[in-house]
Amino acid sequence: MNRPVAYLAALFAAWLSLSTAMADDIVVFQSAAIEDAYLTPAGTGGTSTLRMRITNEGFDNMTVLGVGGKSFQRSRIIAKLGDLEYAELDSISIPREESLDMTSMHLFVQLNNMDKPVKTGDVVNLTLVLPYGELPFQAHVRAN
Repeated sequence: MNRPVAYLAALFAAWLSLSTAMADDIVVFQSAAIEDAYLTPAGTGGTSTLRMRITNEGFDNMTVLGVGGKSFQRSRIIAKLGDLEYAELDSISIPREESLDMTSMHLFVQLNNMDKPVKTGDVVNLTLVLPYGELPFQAHVRAN
């Protein structure tokens, strides 16, 4: 093999191994619009219900794992199955360029064990928890 071809082959092999190694560090950017987010009032140790509208503005399906924040211990995605029947979901998937309206339907998020009371008029900083990071948003506290 002549030198220029061997040099190009070695350069290509180095580039290929570098790009393969970097593939594990790819950051997936997920964009969403979170609108009409509101919480129900709750006392210390109580449970608040979070309702919102999420629009997936990304180029791929979005998986929501839960909600994060400093004012509660745990979030749970809940589906109402019947009058008195509920199920906890591990996640919710929203197709690209689609919306999920949780403001009036059978899906909502419970925020359990509130660290401090949240009362009507308060604004709470929260994050939407995704597999590759979190998206910040605010929810206003209001009565149902």
